[in-house]
Amino acid sequence: MNLSLSFKPISALFFGVLAACSNATGKSNEVDQTNIFGDYTVIQDANSGKVTLLTWFRYAGQTGTTLRLTEGSSIAANNQKMSLVEGSSQILNFTGSFYTNSFHSSAQTGDYTFVWNRNDGKVFQNSIPAPKKIEAVVMMDGPDVIRAGQTARISRSQSGFTATYDGSDLGDGEAIECSLWTDSEGDNATSDFTTSAKWNSNLKNCVFKKESLQRFRVGSARLRMLRKWNQRNLAKGHERAGSNQSSLYEAQSIAVEILP
Repeated sequence: MNLSLSFKPISALFFGVLAACSNATGKSNEVDQTNIFGDYTVIQDANSGKVTLLTWFRYAGQTGTTLRLTEGSSIAANNQKMSLVEGSSQILNFTGSFYTNSFHSSAQTGDYTFVWNRNDGKVFQNSIPAPKKIEAVVMMDGPDVIRAGQTARISRSQSGFTATYDGSDLGDGEAIECSLWTDSEGDNATSDFTTSAKWNSNLKNCVFKKESLQRFRVGSARLRMLRKWNQRNLAKGHERAGSNQSSLYEAQSIAVEILP
């Protein structure tokens, strides 16, 4: 599996989190079954229509040794066995070992259900709500707005620009992340630059300031927006070591042309 997951903001987010975690791998039957940390994640990318499910098991806490499930233990999601990705098999092992499934779907609105069979014979079911959809919007001067499929033309000399989204209000444990990325297939491909803008929960927008735009070369970029949800220490079977459940929805990106 390529952990880039085909979209840079999500891979950057995960590598930032995983940087402080162990990338070593142990065996699940050699540890105390009541002291296993569980991490369950659902990622939906509106650009590709791809859904990715991820599960990490770690010993004794969030940063502990990753665990490979041995005979007598298993993990399935939505009634499909999850595939093991061995950390040691990767050229750069940032992740340790983990489990994943991926498929194309834009229709599911219910829960994603993970079923974990422990080595001690106990079975636990944990569910994550389907990521809530959003549509990214760039606010232009006056009443004009730019959406996916259109191009926002932004000058580096202007004061900046504002982005917001169409969709339901944020709930508990939710956040929005906005970033502007150089287009991997456009004029800016060799510069590989990104900048982010802080989400203002009161104004329900993020503002990319002039000084950020001036760091980009003239050429192509893309606005990317993530809706994130996170819940800690409520997954069944992980009461002692702790747990994390999360979802990410990446809206369709908006093409941005950076002008002089």
